Amino acid sequence: MLCGGWAFGLALFYLTNLLNFFYLQYSMPTPREEFVEYAEAWYGKWYKWGGDDPSGFDCSGLAIECLKAFDKFPRGEDTTANGLLVRFAHLVVSDPKPGCLVFWVNPDGYAFHVEICKNSWQSIGASGGGSNTRTESDAIRDNAFIKLRPFKSRIGTKIFCDPFDETA
Repeated sequence: MLCGGWAFGLALFYLTNLLNFFYLQYSMPTPREEFVEYAEAWYGKWYKWGGDDPSGFDCSGLAIECLKAFDKFPRGEDTTANGLLVRFAHLVVSDPKPGCLVFWVNPDGYAFHVEICKNSWQSIGASGGGSNTRTESDAIRDNAFIKLRPFKSRIGTKIFCDPFDETA
C-alpha cells in the first residue's frame, strides 16, 4: 500500500508539472496581444487614401478597423487620425506598450498620422501614400503599404494613447 501511494503521488507530481509547462508555453494571448496580431495580419495590404476596409486602408482606417474588431470603437463610425486622438486623449501614456496608438502631431497638437504600437519602439501602420494614392498601382508606385517601422522613422512629436487602459 505504501508503494502504491508513493507511485500515485509521483505520477500526480509529474502530471501537474507537465500541465503547468504546457499552460505556460501555450497560454491564451491577452486581448492586447490579439489586437497586435490582428493588426499584423494586414501586413502588405496596400494603402488607399480614405480607405477603411479590406480593399485598402489609410492610417486611421487601419487603426479603426482594428479598434472595431476589439470593441474599442463604435461600429458605423469613422474619423481621421486627429478624431481618434480626440477620442482617446484621456488615455495618454508616456511609455508605449503593445496595442497603444501612436499619433504624430504638428506644433498645434493636430494629429496627422496614427499607427499601432507593436512594442516599445515599432509600430504597424498604413503609410507611404497620400491623397493621390487611390489604387493598388498607385500604392505600388508610392511604396504605400501596411508595414512595420520604428517610431523614429517618422519625424515629429509623438503622443501615445492606450485603448486597453482599464484604469482611466
